[in-house]
Amino acid sequence: MSTDDTGVSVGVSSALQTLDWFDPEFRERTEFDVYALARGLPPQRSERTGEWYFLGYEDCREAFQRADVLSNNWLLGPNPLGLSTVLPENSDGDEQREYRRLLDPLFGPKLMEDLEGDIRDYAAQLMRPIAAKSHCEFVAEFTMPFPTIIFCRLMGFPLEDHPQLMRWKDVYMNSMTPFIARQLGITDVDADGRPSMDAVRRLTEQSAKEIIAYLSEILEERRRRPVSDVISMLVAIRRPDGAPLSEDELIRICFNLFLGGLDTVTGLLSMIVKHFAAHPDDRAAFMALMDDPTRVGPAVEELVRFHSIVAIPRRATTDCVLRGAELREDDIIQVVTPAADRDDARFPGADHLDFERAPNPHLGFGLGLHRCLGIHLARRELRIGLQEIHRMMPRYSLDADDPPIVGSGGVRGLFTLPLRVGIG
Repeated sequence: MSTDDTGVSVGVSSALQTLDWFDPEFRERTEFDVYALARGLPPQRSERTGEWYFLGYEDCREAFQRADVLSNNWLLGPNPLGLSTVLPENSDGDEQREYRRLLDPLFGPKLMEDLEGDIRDYAAQLMRPIAAKSHCEFVAEFTMPFPTIIFCRLMGFPLEDHPQLMRWKDVYMNSMTPFIARQLGITDVDADGRPSMDAVRRLTEQSAKEIIAYLSEILEERRRRPVSDVISMLVAIRRPDGAPLSEDELIRICFNLFLGGLDTVTGLLSMIVKHFAAHPDDRAAFMALMDDPTRVGPAVEELVRFHSIVAIPRRATTDCVLRGAELREDDIIQVVTPAADRDDARFPGADHLDFERAPNPHLGFGLGLHRCLGIHLARRELRIGLQEIHRMMPRYSLDADDPPIVGSGGVRGLFTLPLRVGIG
């Protein structure tokens, strides 16, 4: 087998040098084959995107921890889509620690525990009509509305604004994908249906103006009439010196929560249910333990590991060598948690579900200071959602005549998931 000048086989080198996280073909057909080819190799730079891809578990773990050379504010580098910085996601160092100190209590485990009954009631409400049918489109009917409506209620967004919020989310998270580009009415596309950078940038910039105006109006309303929601709590936050958060900070924080809260659980649930539809033995194994409070938590963590959904960008702040990658200042790296969490060197038998896996230090929720702000809510939504799905719909299968449409946006997931109910 021929090799390049680094000793990597030419086939493997070609696959890695053309890697593009947002490529529909990659996400639908070759993603985990490429990750397997990259096992044991140092991070590779994609000639197609110019980004470095960190795929191994230890590569990704170190990238999360190297704030001395990598910044969360990757938008200070090349930003062809004109995306806006958000807080605390794009902050670093002491600034990030201060924002997390202020925000973590708003999403603490006790507050999320208080939502248990409401979350379960809403999951059951969504599942009743689905369970009574012979066929459903599970993304539209459950995995999208379930976490989205809970998030809107928690934040204080009016429920009737849900369609507009979802459109803005798709502009920011999924507009580079052919499926969502069609839904958004983007006509400036290539032969594969992927929109041009200019078309997406125009839509992104217009949507940012709309989102800022929308959030400003809600923030002003909560200043006048606070209620028991997260936006009211944000307005009431005071720093140690007694100063409130500025209007710009509040908008960027709400923007961050908005983007983080509307896609992640939807993506995870859709991938888990798709897998269970195709692998009924794994589904049966989960159902056998889902009501055991000592076992269901670790089982959910294993599902998060197996179906990790995000590649998290970082920007090099200086020239350096990191995990064998010769980075230059402003280089962008993608910390690919789906690849890291399938690394056999860290997780023996990584391509198989093991509901008894322990320890399970997956990166599906991030690591350290970069750990997901909404982790306690996400875990609860996943556990309750999966329990109610399988209590009310224990048997289901994929529809061979209507296959799922795999997402290729910022989060791994599905745009559609047609299911046959009661079969499988």
